[in-house]
Amino acid sequence: MYSNKLSESLRLNKENLEKRIEERTNELSLSNKRLKHEIQRRIKAEEAIRKREALLNETGKMAHVGGWELDVNSLKQVWTEELYRMYEVDLNYEPTLENGLAFFSQESRPVIEQAARRAIDYGEPFNVELTVITAKGNLRWVYIIGKAHQKNGKTVKLSGTMQNITEYKRVLEKLESSREQLRNLSSYLQSSIENERKRAAREIHDDLGQSLMALKMDISWIKSRLPNDNIPLLNKHKSMDETITHTIKSVKRIVANLRPGPLEDLGLIAAVEWQIADFQNRTGIKYRFHNDLEKIILDTDRAVAIYRILQESLTNIIRHASASEVDITLLIQDGKVILKIADNGVGIPEDKITNSKSIGLIGMHERAGFFGGEIKIKGIPGKGTIVDVIIPCV
Repeated sequence: MYSNKLSESLRLNKENLEKRIEERTNELSLSNKRLKHEIQRRIKAEEAIRKREALLNETGKMAHVGGWELDVNSLKQVWTEELYRMYEVDLNYEPTLENGLAFFSQESRPVIEQAARRAIDYGEPFNVELTVITAKGNLRWVYIIGKAHQKNGKTVKLSGTMQNITEYKRVLEKLESSREQLRNLSSYLQSSIENERKRAAREIHDDLGQSLMALKMDISWIKSRLPNDNIPLLNKHKSMDETITHTIKSVKRIVANLRPGPLEDLGLIAAVEWQIADFQNRTGIKYRFHNDLEKIILDTDRAVAIYRILQESLTNIIRHASASEVDITLLIQDGKVILKIADNGVGIPEDKITNSKSIGLIGMHERAGFFGGEIKIKGIPGKGTIVDVIIPCV
């Protein structure tokens, strides 16, 4: 009897044990599956992170842009791979604030120190162009952007980017050198043109002018010998004399345009007054001339540039503006000579201002640009055009 009870108890204990083992096994199996799933998820996440890091490093390498982060408390830095390449140091190099600053050139270090200090103290973002000296002694231009991260109103870290812009700077230098060569060429051509104008004006005045005066004297001699009652001959003489007189005036005007005598003899103000008075006489367009000095003293090249720019502007008004009035202002302000021409015509269209085929406008810009000046042209439809010329006096 007792033996049967013991056997039954053992059987039940065995069944319960097997059941618990089975349940625990199932639980372990489920946990194992969950663990495997979590491991796979983390592996995929880590792989994605590695891919993103690789992509970030590759794009940073292609764009020459590196990322950086500075812990304000420990003063330790974290760099992306591109910064190591920029500074030409091994990836085992441990960046800190001090050894990071050591790469900056003597001129640039105070600038980055001040920018970082203001970012830490006041949370101000910054962007600066500076130079660094790499571990191998190479000079590089870099563009740095930085911003502050604050917690409870206090900066805890700085982060940002640094881009290697050395090639960009070299291209700019080459471009500026090319522009300087073009400006010098333009100046040489303008000078050659002015010299050629002087030569042509002198030859026209000496040869054609004298010939016309001699012809006028001959015509006068012929008239003195014509019978007073020969009306057809007298009328013909009068017509010829008027034609010669008109031609002499045209020659004088051509010579004056080629070589403005008042500019050489009396200065810029007198030359401008003569030019705009002649402009009004020829076109009937009224003018108002404002200047704050009796005599503006400039070197010859600048005076010629101002004169020719005004001349071209007046020519454009005649050809295109359909204006009845023009205001001209000439003054010196803050070491710059300022010329303003404003008409009440139709207003120059925007596409004409930027048209690369507008040789006259291009010539105006080149004349001003050679002296570090600028020209701004603005057209107001139906109201007119304003030309502002600003050229440094020295």
